[in-house]
Amino acid sequence: MKKIFLSTVLVLTFAFATVSCSSDDDNSSDRIINYSELPTEAKAFTETYFSESEIMRVEKDVNSIDEYYEVKFVGGMEVDFTQSGIWTNVDGNKKSIPTGFILTPIVEYVTTNYSTTSIESIEKQTYGFDVDLVNNVELRFDLEGNFLGLDN
Repeated sequence: MKKIFLSTVLVLTFAFATVSCSSDDDNSSDRIINYSELPTEAKAFTETYFSESEIMRVEKDVNSIDEYYEVKFVGGMEVDFTQSGIWTNVDGNKKSIPTGFILTPIVEYVTTNYSTTSIESIEKQTYGFDVDLVNNVELRFDLEGNFLGLDN
C-alpha cells in the first residue's frame, strides 16, 4: 500500500512540475503561422527584397497594434509587418540589409557620408525613420528621407 501511495505522489509531483514548466505559461500572444497566411503585401515584400533568404519561421502577434507579423530568416534577419502587411522594421542583426525599399535620399545619405559601412536596420517611427549602420552609428531621418541627426 505504501508503494502505491508513494508511486501516486511521485507521478502527481512529476505531472505538476511538467505542467508548471510549460512554455504556454508565458502568456505570449505570438503564434507560429504558415508563410501563406501573411498578407499579400508582406509576401510581395519578402519575395522582392529577401528572395535569396530562407524563411525560418513566421509569427503572428494578435495583441500588437503595429508589429502584427514577424518573419524570421535563417541567418538572423527579421522583418516586422502591420496587420495589413506594411513593413515597420527590418533588422539585419549585425548584417547588411537590402536597400531597395528604403527611400532614395536615405540610401544616398548613407552612401555619401558613410561609404565604408552599410545599413543594418531601419525602423519606421512617427517622425520618420531610425537607421542603424553596421558600424553602430544610429541616424534619424524624417518621413521624406531628410537627415535629422544622430540618434543618441
